[in-house]
Amino acid sequence: MGFWSLLFVVSQSCAQILLMCATGYICAYKGIINPTVQKGISALSVAILTPCYLFSQIALAIDIEMLVRLWPIAAFLSLYVVVGTMLGLLGGKILRVSKPETNFIIVAIVFNNLTSINVSLLKNLQDTPAIQYFLIDEDDTPVDAVRRGISFALLATLLSNFLRKPILAKLINKILTIVKATRKMMNPPLYAAIGALIVGTIPTLKSQFFGSNAILYPTVTTTMINLGNLMIPVTLLLLGTQLYNNQPTRKNSEFFPTIGWVALSRFLLVPLLGIPLVYFTRSWYNYYDPMLWFVLMLLSTNPTAINCVNITHLTGTFEEEMSTLLFYTYLITAPILSFMVMLMIVLIENAKLS
Repeated sequence: MGFWSLLFVVSQSCAQILLMCATGYICAYKGIINPTVQKGISALSVAILTPCYLFSQIALAIDIEMLVRLWPIAAFLSLYVVVGTMLGLLGGKILRVSKPETNFIIVAIVFNNLTSINVSLLKNLQDTPAIQYFLIDEDDTPVDAVRRGISFALLATLLSNFLRKPILAKLINKILTIVKATRKMMNPPLYAAIGALIVGTIPTLKSQFFGSNAILYPTVTTTMINLGNLMIPVTLLLLGTQLYNNQPTRKNSEFFPTIGWVALSRFLLVPLLGIPLVYFTRSWYNYYDPMLWFVLMLLSTNPTAINCVNITHLTGTFEEEMSTLLFYTYLITAPILSFMVMLMIVLIENAKLS
């Protein structure tokens, strides 16, 4: 594919994410999804849709051999957390802000969106010519490649909960202790992910859920797949409604330098380290999979997680600032992500040829 053709394909995939979020934003603006409805849909997503999606995707793709090979995900996630924390501290020094605002910057940089944007992007790329760059060999298929990528992204989300929650507990210095943070992590999606790991790594169990002769596939597994397929569209709709409900109510020009530093860190500085590092260390993984390289690169970018607004509600601080940050950074996500993905694909293409 030529450069402009590839850019057009990637931009279309990113635009789909933007349009889904915009639909949620309009629904909230029109009152179709009011705060009460949003709360109900969110509860449904957490209790039913997300667990079904996690189980059906991870259990099918994972096995013991793959699980052992996925140490780079934990390694790069840890690296990104450390780099994000250092950039937050550096930003606090450069901007000469207070310790609480420095902590805010650290949270905004470290807690990026790992799930909805990455998974949606992978699904959108499946039916495009760009998917050819992520295939292992001629026997690999777009469906299998995307399934692997989604599993990598979901496992990264699971690991990030354990890596980042203790940092959060220390930074906010309030009721969220490490013990309570751990308790909050024990929710339906986590139970589903743990169950998926157990089923996926035990062949006898896996054969009961997946495969042409699986007893549970026509009933339990198929139901979970159908429900899980609703997760990403619903999540993106909710993302749009949250952006509407949490949009800034006043202009705070004094906070714009902080927004600029967070955006610079999330969209440029961390990826500037992470993307080349993945490229140059790919031979260390003992596992040839361009999709794994792509997901590792994706983990370094993306805007602050929308759920960070809940952190500010919990502490009662920086609520307006977080709303302002999320609103403006998500506005610029689609065009920036398009060029970032283009860069990743070019590097992966070069890696496959070398």
